[in-house]
Amino acid sequence: MAKLAPATVRASKNFPRDVAGHVMAVLRDDGLYRHLHFRNPRGGEYWFDLVTWPGYLAVTGDMGDYLFQRTDDMFAFFAGSVGVNLDYWAQKVVGTKGTRQFYSEDGIRNSVEYLVDDYIEEHDLDEATAASLRAAVMDEVAEDGARAALDRFSWSPTPNPGDVPPLRFSDVWEWDIGAYEYHFVWCCHAIRWGIEQYRAGGGVVVTEYDRLIDETKHLRARVAELEAQLAELAATPPEDAELVSAQSAARARP
Repeated sequence: MAKLAPATVRASKNFPRDVAGHVMAVLRDDGLYRHLHFRNPRGGEYWFDLVTWPGYLAVTGDMGDYLFQRTDDMFAFFAGSVGVNLDYWAQKVVGTKGTRQFYSEDGIRNSVEYLVDDYIEEHDLDEATAASLRAAVMDEVAEDGARAALDRFSWSPTPNPGDVPPLRFSDVWEWDIGAYEYHFVWCCHAIRWGIEQYRAGGGVVVTEYDRLIDETKHLRARVAELEAQLAELAATPPEDAELVSAQSAARARP
């Protein structure tokens, strides 16, 4: 039977992968006044900043914006928790552009989609069979009594030559659809992880970080130049290809 994988589980699982290439830039480090920037120099996805001043911590970036208020040293506050304490930390949010919790058809739909995708991947269903499953289960989600419909839901591929077990949903009545929103959970992990990186040291100074960004831009420009040269060669008649290749090689020389 398929089990619910709520946003808390998915965000916890995805976060280490999302920040695997991140570099920390220390933009300010003056007592309780801090500004840390985390980003993968090779792309802008999942960047975030941690900014503190007495009594406050703000996390802002690609995954949302949240402002927390508690003690003078907010790094000490968050680091003092055992793991990521969502319930306690959520009480300290005093400003946000996003949401901390959700309870809607979308919550049920997102959970079911996750479970269905996992079932499709696990049993290697072909495209047509997967589409049939998604249509069947989403019809149930659209019902007013979605929990009851999903509780009795059972689906098997037809035909079923591989003896694939049926998809059923367990413990539907215990699903916490009012769980914390994915982006909020992700940002809480970002706070905890970012503080750990700061305390461990190893952050690059701003000038070094800027150098990495400039180097990445240069490499991207070089790749674009090479792609243009390849496109030019591909569009050139065979008898002229040798001449174009020689010209490209000459342009590439320092």
